[in-house]
Parts: sequence; C-alpha cells; structure tokens
Amino acid sequence: MTVSAYLASTPLHILNSIAIADTSPGQHHLLIIDQPEVTDNIYYKLLAEWPDSPFTSLAIYPGRIKGSKDKLQQRRKIFAELERFAKRDQPTQVYTGNDRRIEFQYLMHVCSEQALAPHGYYMDEGTFTYVGRKASSGFGDKVIDNLIKKLTYGFWWSNPPTVGGSHWIQTVYAAFPELVIDVLKSKEVRPLAECYRDSSAIGRFAARFLQHFSFDQSTLTGTDLLITTPHESLIEKISGYREMLVSCIEQATAQGKRVAVKYHPRNIDPDILGFANHPLVKLIPAAIPFELICPMMQDVVLVGDLSSTLINASWLTPDVKVLALQVHSGASEFDRLFQQLGIPVIPPAELGQALTRI
Repeated sequence: MTVSAYLASTPLHILNSIAIADTSPGQHHLLIIDQPEVTDNIYYKLLAEWPDSPFTSLAIYPGRIKGSKDKLQQRRKIFAELERFAKRDQPTQVYTGNDRRIEFQYLMHVCSEQALAPHGYYMDEGTFTYVGRKASSGFGDKVIDNLIKKLTYGFWWSNPPTVGGSHWIQTVYAAFPELVIDVLKSKEVRPLAECYRDSSAIGRFAARFLQHFSFDQSTLTGTDLLITTPHESLIEKISGYREMLVSCIEQATAQGKRVAVKYHPRNIDPDILGFANHPLVKLIPAAIPFELICPMMQDVVLVGDLSSTLINASWLTPDVKVLALQVHSGASEFDRLFQQLGIPVIPPAELGQALTRI
C-alpha cells in the first residue's frame, strides 16, 4: 500500500492535500507545519473532528519562532518527530506546497536514508508556480542562506532555484500545467484542477469550516462585487493604496452595487478600510480562507490585486468575472500571466468604467 505524507503550512496547502488524498489510493498522513498557534489551531481541530477525513493521521508543528537559538532548538525537536514518523509510517510519497520548507527537505532526507526512495510532489502555491521566485537565485538565498542552513542543519539542505524547483521534487500538481515556468516543465506536471473536480471531500470540509464561523452563504447571493485585499502591511507600504481601494468601493456603491470585502486573514486591524458600518458593504470574516468561499460565488465580480488569490479564483470559479487592479510598478511578468489567464488588469481609477461594462 502506498503511504503519502502531506506537509501543509497554509490553508491552500491543506485544501490541495485534501483534494489529492481524497482522489488517490493508499494511506494519507497530514502534517500541518509552521503554525503560529498549535494548541488552538482551527484547521487541526476541524480536521481532527472530521469523521470521514481522508487522512489516517494528523500532526501539527509550530513555526515562526523568534530568536535563532529558540528556532534551532524547536526545529531539532520537529526533526526528531519527523524521523519517528518516517520510521513508523514509512512514507514513499511526500507532498509539499513549498519545497523551501526545511521540514519537507528533512523528511525527504530521512526517508532517503531509510531507503524508502521517496517521491517528492509540489502542490501549486500560486504566483511562484508561474512567474518564479527571483529571490531564490539572489546572492542572499543562493549563497549566504544556503551555506548557513547547510552548516547548521546538514548538507542534505538544498536551495531550490524557485519554489517547486528543487531536486527533491519529481512531480508538480499545477492548476494551469501549460503555464508553469520552465524550471517546473522539466518535471512531470499533473493537473490539480481535476483533483478538486473529482473530490467530494473538499465540499464537505468547506461546509464544516463555514459552519464553525456561522457564515451565512446568502451573504454572497446578493453581492455584485467582492473585493479581496492584500495584507495590511502592503496597503500601508504603497503610497495611496488605501485611498485607491476606498475609491474603488465608493465607485461601486455609487452605482448602486452591493459590495462584499474580504480582508487578509492575518491583518491586525479588522476593518482597515473602515467599511464595517456601510449599508451597501458587507465584511466576510477574514479568517475564512478565500478558497472556501469560491464555490459560493455566482454572478459576482471579483476584484483584487495581482496575487495568488485571483490566480486561484480563475480556476476554482471559472465562471466568475475577475478583475485585477494594477497598483504595483514593474510587474510585467504578472501582467503577462494575467493576460494568459484572461484576467483584465486595470488601473484603479478605471474600475468604475469597467463595472458599468459588466
């Protein structure tokens, strides 16, 4: 029997793991990694209580620890647990949403030492899959960080040329297989969307998650425009970004359109744009992953910046009209990608005109 391990650090990684595990034979184990909260983690709790989960076992590991000494001690504890897992369950297939994660590379290393000949899989993360990660080829990552990690943890560590591009990865699951960057085209590329299409577990998990937040699905039924925002740090970093988003919403409400706003889940300010009390604007709970509300979006225009959110929406909800706001300069690679995906990229000032044409 094939034994698979899934290392997931984000909501999208978890959903991808569910979709693949639900549509693949064998035994499946989910390891939730790099979590700021492990004792009261909503994903771990809901998955642990899920009676028809596709996973045989579930584990969670902390991350984002400050201080080099504390981080090193914590990682060594995690390495020991991963080694015990490998010896006990002997996975021959290891999935990750980011092969830069040291937990993934260590598990691949341990499984290789145990002669399990592990097959590495990369699950589509979003933008890096299609435009690459330039920092990976920079001096800081390629030389300094690479050397520090090798000396600290072991020479099994390898700096990938981009996310998904390491020698540990043999197979790539991509939403748009024909658009992956050249580094990933050298590997076996499989369509991720088919797993979602064939998985009934995704819908069941989404229902459990939304029920936990008492989310009324009718919130989107009467919505004309859904605006999804980036992390508040980006809104504050780019001059005039906040004003542009506010202007977009005001343009839409002036046309009588009903607007819903989905803030980034890690924002500290729960209403950074100040629309909580607006009669024509509804706020979707920020903690709900965007991917889980996609199935409910019908006859909605989705607006966001050049990000993975819109990339994922374009294949999770292909019938929804998607518009990207051009707020960054020098993002030509994103412009090209969004053009290939058929997503119009417009200046924020032109949103009002664009909405009148829809």
